[in-house]
Amino acid sequence: MAYTFDKSLETGNAMIDSQHRQLIDAINSLMAACSQGKGRQEIDKIARFLEDYTAKHFGDEEKLQMQSRYPDYVNHKRYHETFKKVVHEISSELSQKGPSVALVSKVNTSIGGWLVNHITKEDVKVAAHLRTAKPAVSTLGARTPGAPAAAARTPGIGAARKSYTFTSDLATGNTMIDTQHKQLFTAINNLLDACSKGNGRQTIETTCHFLENYTTKHFGDEEKLQQQSHYPDYLNHKKYHDQFKKTVKEISMELSQKGPSILLVNKITTSVGNWLVSHIKQQDMKVVAHLQKSQKK
Repeated sequence: MAYTFDKSLETGNAMIDSQHRQLIDAINSLMAACSQGKGRQEIDKIARFLEDYTAKHFGDEEKLQMQSRYPDYVNHKRYHETFKKVVHEISSELSQKGPSVALVSKVNTSIGGWLVNHITKEDVKVAAHLRTAKPAVSTLGARTPGAPAAAARTPGIGAARKSYTFTSDLATGNTMIDTQHKQLFTAINNLLDACSKGNGRQTIETTCHFLENYTTKHFGDEEKLQQQSHYPDYLNHKKYHDQFKKTVKEISMELSQKGPSILLVNKITTSVGNWLVSHIKQQDMKVVAHLQKSQKK
């Protein structure tokens, strides 16, 4: 079963919704890798990513709850701890025994089914609380009612909005790399969306910081694969990565200092979104072709 992040799962909090989309993508990738009989090494990587990202998401969400003094924080944290334990157990079982029909079913019900239920029953209550919390504590993505003029819609920015879609011509065939590329596209779209809708600067900064941090994580994982497989063009590829990270950091700082503008949205489109599409097609395809050859040896 593949899970889809639809309107019924939206909480209205930009950061929480973005991370939920990425969790659902990771769950779908794990189930697909298991059902398609992918190698245990690849399945292990996806399972570990899901485990690590679950911990990151819950940490971010719990920080929001503590800052806003969410009244049901203790119980909500217990749900998180139980789920992290389940994900860890499934990850360990996959690593030790490999995928099975029973284990894929467990991923479906105990991870995918649990997350959907948790979002619709618990996280929507958290997001509703954040919307009514005082502005001083609503710091990680919730739009604050009655925000000052700095958070108002910026005229004309919406016209520059572009959305990126992970299409079949961008699929490299490596599950981990493709999953992370999808998540980068989601982060880029969320940032463009936050700018074009004139969301508060705090929301935009949070979205941008997530893109910056996740870019670093993805490039680190990809470079590790290249080093392990002795990719011959590793040094040049790393230079592309370092330059892109520098660009994202500069945009993040400019957004933090000046807020969104038409020029900056265009810069995100050309220097971030378009760059990533071009990089996948021209460079990452060569990396994955090398990885596939290395695995056959």
